[in-house]
Order: sequence, then C-alpha cells, then structure tokens
Amino acid sequence: MTSAQRLKLPLVLGTTILMALSVSWKIQQNNVNEFQQKIFELEQNIDGLSGTLSQDQEISLQKDLTSLVKDKVTLQNGVYVSLIQLLGGAFFFVTAYFTWRNVKTAEANLKATEEKQITERFSKSIEHLGSEKLEVRLGGIYSLERIAKDSEKDYWQVIEVLTAFVREKYKLETKQKPFKYSKTEDELMDEYIESQRYEQEYDYDDYEEVRRRSPNEEYIHPVPVEVQAVLSAIGRCAKPQNLLATESIDLSRTELSGVFLTGDLRGINFEGSNLQWVKIKEANLSRSNFSDTNLEVAQIENSNLQDANLQGLTLQWSRLINVILKGSNLENANLTESLLQKVVIDNAILSGTNFRKSRLMEVSLKKSDFEDSYLSGVDLSYADLKDLNLQFFDLDDAILKGADLENAVLDEADLKNVDFEEAILVRVSFRGANLKAAIFKGANLQEADFTGARLLGTDFRSAVNLSPDKVKMAKHWRAAIYDPEMRKELGLEPEGNE
Repeated sequence: MTSAQRLKLPLVLGTTILMALSVSWKIQQNNVNEFQQKIFELEQNIDGLSGTLSQDQEISLQKDLTSLVKDKVTLQNGVYVSLIQLLGGAFFFVTAYFTWRNVKTAEANLKATEEKQITERFSKSIEHLGSEKLEVRLGGIYSLERIAKDSEKDYWQVIEVLTAFVREKYKLETKQKPFKYSKTEDELMDEYIESQRYEQEYDYDDYEEVRRRSPNEEYIHPVPVEVQAVLSAIGRCAKPQNLLATESIDLSRTELSGVFLTGDLRGINFEGSNLQWVKIKEANLSRSNFSDTNLEVAQIENSNLQDANLQGLTLQWSRLINVILKGSNLENANLTESLLQKVVIDNAILSGTNFRKSRLMEVSLKKSDFEDSYLSGVDLSYADLKDLNLQFFDLDDAILKGADLENAVLDEADLKNVDFEEAILVRVSFRGANLKAAIFKGANLQEADFTGARLLGTDFRSAVNLSPDKVKMAKHWRAAIYDPEMRKELGLEPEGNE
C-alpha cells in the first residue's frame, strides 16, 4: 500500500464521521428548539393563570419551568460540543485532503525521478556492454540485472538486451558436429593420424579437437565470463507471471558450450544451440525449447524440464539425475549411452528416440509413446514401465532388472539376452516374442502370456508364478532352462538324463 493509499483510507473514514457528526448536530439542534418552544408555552400558561392558582400550584409550575430550562441548557451545551467536533472534523478533512494531494504529487514526482534514473542506468548499461574492457561489460550486465529486479516493467527489455548481446557476439556460425558415438577414442585418433598422413579432409581440425570431443576425457570446456554472467543474471531474475505464457527468452543458435544453468529459466529458447558439456543444476526449464540442440556430455541434476520441446536433441553420453521430463517431446532425440537415474518421463513423446546402450535406472515411463524408439542394450533397471506397448520393439541385450512391466505388451519384440531378473511381469504379453537366452531369475510371471514366443535357452530358474500351461503355448519351450520342480511339472526329464 502506497503513502497516498494509506492517507486515503482515513480521509474516507473522516468524511463519513464528519457527515455523521453533521446529522447528530442537526438532531440535537432540533431538540433544543423543541425545548425552547415548550418553555415558551409553559411561561405563557403561568402568566395566563396568574392569580387563579394556589401558591403550591404556582411553585410546582415554576419548578417544571426551571427543570425545562436546565434541560435546554444541557442540550444546548451538547449542540456546542457537536459543533466544535463538526468544525474540528472539517478542519481534519481539509488538512487530510491537502496532505493527500501533497503525497500524491510527491509520489508522482518520485516515480518520475525513479523512471528517469532507471532510463539513465539502462542507457549507461547498454553503453557498457559495447566496451572493449571485460570488467566494464560485466558491470553493464550486473547493472541490467539490478534494473530487471527493481522494475518489473523493464524486465523484458533488459532480457532482450542481454540475450541479443549473447546471440550477436556468440552466434553459432556452423552447426556443431556431434560425436561419432560408433567409434572409440582410439579409432578417432587413428582416423585423424591417417587423414594427416594422406592430407585428407577430416571432421576435426587437430588432436585437441579430437581430445576435447571425446567422452572418455575429463575435459572442462572454457566458458566466456560474460556469457556465464548473462545466463546467471537471467536465472536470478524471476520471470513475471504475466510474461510466462507470452514471451520466450531467446538464446537460439548460440555457442553456449560448457555453461552452467540454474534458477528460473522457464520457457527459454535454446533451439539449434550448442550446449555441449553444459551443467544444469536446480533449474526450472519447464516449457523450454531444446529442439535440435547439442547437449552431449551434459550433466543435469535436480531440474524441471516438464513439457519441454526436446525434438531432435543430442544428449548422448550425458547424465540426468532427479530430472522431471514429464510431458516432454523427445521425438528423434539421441540419448545414446546416457545415464538417466530417478527421472520422470511420464506421458512423454519418445517416437524415434535413440536409447541405445543407455542406462535408465529407477525411471518412470508411464503412458509414454515409444513408437520406433531404439532400445537395444538399454538398461531399464527398476524402471516403471506399467501398461507400456513395446510391440515389435528391438530390446536385445537390454537390462530390465527389477523393472515393473505389469500389463505391458511385448508381442513380437526382439528380447534376445534381455535380463528380466526380479522384474514384475504380471499379465505381460510375450506373444510371438524372441526370448532367446533371456533371463527371468526371480521374476514374477503371474498370468504372463508366452503364446508363440521362442524360448531357446531362456532361463526360467527361480522365476515366480510361472504357469506350465502358459509355457507349453510357446515355441521351443523344451529348450528353455527350468528348475527341477518346474521340469517335473512340464513332464520333462531331469536335467542331464535327456
């Protein structure tokens, strides 16, 4: 509440009280007038009856007259008091009114002065951004951050200036080439040496380029101080609610490799940017745009990317821990050999997403769309995969240890060498699936359907709730591996006697 508002409230109350006092004074004055009329009438009666009344009657009338006069005096005093209060209230009203006007004028002058100062600070800060000296540019960045915090009205202009500064100065001239995930570091080096020997064109400029793009190296990518300063400033400035749905912080097609992201970055646009080696911690990136962005070897922890656009994102060799990706679009994203631990990817679009040899540990993938995804060799230990439809999927060599696949559909899927140890496979459909050499140690197979599944070398030892009748509906069921008790129930000879 402003000073003017604080004064306006008693002003309104004072006006109300003044009106009440005015009404009260009017009523009291009317009462005085009535008493005056009664006194006059009584005096007239006494004069008219003079000589006809006894002494006692005359004394009684005189007493009544005296009493009326006293009451009149009392009422008259009350009228004077009310009049004084009325005049005092009027004085207060007039004084408060002029005080209120003065405060309003002072506030208007103060606001004009503040806006003038902000405008001057804004202009000076922009000048500083163009300086050749780093320390001057940093001063300009921090000054703009303060303006964004002090003035919500100027927030968006500040953000536009800061992002334009980074986009213009660190524009991504050519799209960063992704790592060749199919080759080891030694193979990359051999290729480089061979190209130098025959002076052939090579993807990378020199050995340093090969080394720094290798996921096997502990490489710390240098980050321009001013770029990090801008991103930190944006993260510290909370985005006004009225801008959340309408404006997007634009850092698209920018060279931002190695930066650290934290804070409020909702709705930020990194489309087509290079964010290799980025570190993201405790950041709110909900509804952000990372489409076609390179985040190879990224480290993302305790962050929110709900409803983010991650189409075509390159995230191979990255690490995501305690991250929310609920409702995000990961269509055609590349997460090869990445680690996702305690990540929520419910209701996400994963069409064409490459999870080859990735580790998805304690991940929730409920109601997500895996159409045409690459899951060969993926580690989905303890993941929540209930009700998923993975029909026709290639999951060979995958690890599904402890995963919950209740009611999942794996019909016609390639499940060679898959580890289902201690997995929850209640009412899972394996119809027509290739389960060659798959392991079901300790898995719960209650009501699991193996109709037409291929069980060559499939290991059912220690499996729980395995139904002999269901097993016999599979192909090559005699070639699977069972506990002695199960072999007996299936009518097979004890192992070694066949």
